[in-house]
Amino acid sequence: MRHFFLIGLMILSIGLVSCQQQPIQMQRVTNEQSEINQFLQEQDDIHAFYILENNTDLLVAIQLKSLSRFRKDTLEKKIKKNIENDYTDKSVTVSADYKVLYELNKKKTDKEKQLSKLLKLLKEET
Repeated sequence: MRHFFLIGLMILSIGLVSCQQQPIQMQRVTNEQSEINQFLQEQDDIHAFYILENNTDLLVAIQLKSLSRFRKDTLEKKIKKNIENDYTDKSVTVSADYKVLYELNKKKTDKEKQLSKLLKLLKEET
């Protein structure tokens, strides 16, 4: 009986250690976006973020901390509103979907194609 308890305790501790997430490296694309970087770094609810921009669009992908995921829509709207105040000439998209952040970090080759592909991916209903 004692052996089962020890084995269960070992499996539980291994599972907890392996579930720890490391933050994704933040990428600063241009010097113009220092205001956005500073704003996003000051937010307590954001774990990691990535910014991608072209002439007409600005995509901000964020990863929220665990308990902040319950307020995902509210936080997206708040961040989008603050960024739109500074970038009125661009179409701002803010996404807390992990798939977008994953795709942005996966390959950083052609930014234009990647941005249009991700904007289409965000419009899909899943």
